[in-house]
Amino acid sequence: MNNNRAFIMFDKVLLSKPYVDMPIEDKLAYAMLADRFKLSNKMNFCDDEGKVCVIYTTEELGEELGCSRQRAGRIMQRLESRGLIERRLQRKGKAYYIYPLPLLHSITDTR
Repeated sequence: MNNNRAFIMFDKVLLSKPYVDMPIEDKLAYAMLADRFKLSNKMNFCDDEGKVCVIYTTEELGEELGCSRQRAGRIMQRLESRGLIERRLQRKGKAYYIYPLPLLHSITDTR
């Protein structure tokens, strides 16, 4: 048995309103960005303004999701238009700083 496996946390709220109609690839991409954000926070990786951020290129996202760079770019655009991430260009020719935003928690705890 391989004990070197890694897991991504997937917030169950992504399965409820207002996220029910989101494509599953968008939900997975958000979970991947949120996971990378936790690592950035732990490693104190910040932008030039001192805000914790993620750098995740569309090429990298596409490779990990098994899709083209163009499709990964559309996923990022959809996440941004839904208010799930903010992106800020570092400088021309560089990747975006990405800031995953908190989810709207609309489900009740069923514990």
